[in-house]
Amino acid sequence: MKWLMTGLLLALITVAIAVGGIGMAQAQGDTPPAPTGLAAVNGPNTGEVLLSWNAVADAAFYRIGWVAFPDYEATVAAGRDWLEAFHFLDAVNTGQTQWTLTRLSPGVEYYFIIASNDARNGTPQYGEWSEPLTLNDDTSSCPTAAPEPEPTPTPRPTPAPTRGPVADGDYDADDDGLIEVSNLAQLNAMRWDLNGDGSTSNPGYAQAFPSAAPDMGCPREGCIGYELSANLDFDTNGSGDADAGDAYWNGGDGWFPIGGGGGGFPTGDNDLIFNATFDGNGYTISNLYIYRPALDNVGLIGALGEHNKVVNIGLADVNVSGAGFVGGLIGYSYASNIIANSNVTGTVSGDYYIGGLIGINFITNNK
Repeated sequence: MKWLMTGLLLALITVAIAVGGIGMAQAQGDTPPAPTGLAAVNGPNTGEVLLSWNAVADAAFYRIGWVAFPDYEATVAAGRDWLEAFHFLDAVNTGQTQWTLTRLSPGVEYYFIIASNDARNGTPQYGEWSEPLTLNDDTSSCPTAAPEPEPTPTPRPTPAPTRGPVADGDYDADDDGLIEVSNLAQLNAMRWDLNGDGSTSNPGYAQAFPSAAPDMGCPREGCIGYELSANLDFDTNGSGDADAGDAYWNGGDGWFPIGGGGGGFPTGDNDLIFNATFDGNGYTISNLYIYRPALDNVGLIGALGEHNKVVNIGLADVNVSGAGFVGGLIGYSYASNIIANSNVTGTVSGDYYIGGLIGINFITNNK
């Protein structure tokens, strides 16, 4: 049985705050203006904040930042750059002008900031900070939409560009809880840290992330997964074909899936299952080759546990073969997962439960 794909775009689950789109990075051009009109209100659920701003049409992505005021005070008092106190996430500009932040601390005063950029290697253009917002403990009377912002926010100093991975081993440079993956060795190392917290004693992991800080540079709450920071290509010798000169040829078997290799019907607490977030950030992984006709749970990720996210990733020119539960991106997934804004092109084959993006999306009665 064979399944041939040409540019399939599949979004299994639509979420209100999707960070969508393949092709986040674009050529450096004229820097877009800074966003204006940032406003923040308490959301309908405890720990939620609803942000809104004025659209910047020329921005390739928005950089959204937030900081608890006590953390900001401590950072400044220590003589450090005030920007280091902030947590950041990047969202592809799909025309959205709203965002929902979750898991913030009720009763704490927060500040928020937003920047625009036309390329990942450019300098973010920050707008004014939001007015301070103290999160409600009781959200029963919270509004569901952001109010009109104050016309003249308090001026703040011009921030410096955000930092990249540095010598102290900070592999979560944007402090979004996702460890940056910039090469195939780091992608491969994810198999030794299946819960995505950056904690493992495997020597191969240390080689892939040299001189890493003890916490990988993760934010105070810890890391929950990985994100691509570059395009990756399994055709490492540039021959145009999968062959013995490629780094992950493995004697003709090709890539061994991350998590769930050969487990049949995996269970949510199986030690082999990938139970973390993986965000492609719009980047593409090319020429994935797998030939394991006796193996179940085959794909870039073999099996994905429950209540996880794999989003914003493209796989180009895959050649993937397994026994059962075979997909280009994921072999075995649960319906509780969010797999969105992702696509696969190439060939996927096997004996049963085969799909271009996912081999099987299993529905369980567990809650």
